[in-house]
Amino acid sequence: MKGKSKAADTPESGSESDTTEFVPVQAKKRKTAKPKPYIPNRGSGGYGILLSLVLAIDQPSLNTQVFLTKSMVIRGAQLYSDSSYEHSEKGTYITAWNNMKTLVGKGYVYVTGNPHKYCLTEEG
Repeated sequence: MKGKSKAADTPESGSESDTTEFVPVQAKKRKTAKPKPYIPNRGSGGYGILLSLVLAIDQPSLNTQVFLTKSMVIRGAQLYSDSSYEHSEKGTYITAWNNMKTLVGKGYVYVTGNPHKYCLTEEG
């Protein structure tokens, strides 16, 4: 059997097995993923910022303004965040305040004016 050639294994042309056609396999269609809402982790910079802005609206005794400056947001947010908003950690240039860019990009925070003033949106 070792001396068997490859041609002997294949059916000869004109035989019954030659009538089957090659059917291409269709690629699987991927389902489009729905974007998940951004929810900041507890203790993160974004979490503290959102809580600071929510408390400014819900508790007017703490703050009578809806639009808050950066320093007002930081003052309220630092209580709920594990990292600093003003000083970066050793070896990096990133502070907890950098999460504000994500919140603005996701549409949770509205920015206006110069100097910037921040307010929570309906989505936030």
